[in-house]
Amino acid sequence: MDTDGNGVGDACDCASADVPGMICDLQKLLVPGLCGSDRIGVPLAHSLERNVRKALAILKAVQHRGGRPRAKLLERASRRLTVIVRTSAAHHGKRSTTSPACEATIVRMVEQRVGRLAALED
Repeated sequence: MDTDGNGVGDACDCASADVPGMICDLQKLLVPGLCGSDRIGVPLAHSLERNVRKALAILKAVQHRGGRPRAKLLERASRRLTVIVRTSAAHHGKRSTTSPACEATIVRMVEQRVGRLAALED
């Protein structure tokens, strides 16, 4: 069951609705079997890995040190995730080795997390 509709089953879901919960939730995008047995193509896999890791670093900065306003850092983390969606669109079709169903799943999961980051900015 996935009662909150975030693409993660309740048994594996992160409990906190703040930065620690978001860090936990983003880490789930790095699971090798994200699309089950479907293979994620190299360009999308690279974008997913690189941009999620950058977003995680930004969120850890929000959690552990001050400096920039929190909303600005959360916006930067959100932009990192948006790059993944753009990469998916750019490689969609002939050049993509990611199945359309897997691509759609990744985009949906990333967009949900972008929405969650926006909610944390409030």
